[in-house]
Amino acid sequence: MLDPKLIRGDLSMLADQLARRQFVLDVETLSELEAKRKSAQTAMETLQAERNRVSKAIGQAKAKWRRHSTDYGDGLGLRHAAGSSEGRLR
Repeated sequence: MLDPKLIRGDLSMLADQLARRQFVLDVETLSELEAKRKSAQTAMETLQAERNRVSKAIGQAKAKWRRHSTDYGDGLGLRHAAGSSEGRLR
């Protein structure tokens, strides 16, 4: 099994080492997949941060006995978007 850090870190060195064992590594495809993974992870982290911000605002509003329906609706939408982003990463 290959260490993910090794795959993400120095792909050309990994390809050279695997070539010594008569294994051809498709570096281009792996690089494309890694770029997609990074993009999906960044999007997911952005959505999670926004969801946390909205959740905090909702909690503060509830503590003050105020209801901010727009924040609540935004939070539900962000929960759904973050959930679908997490599903794509798996």
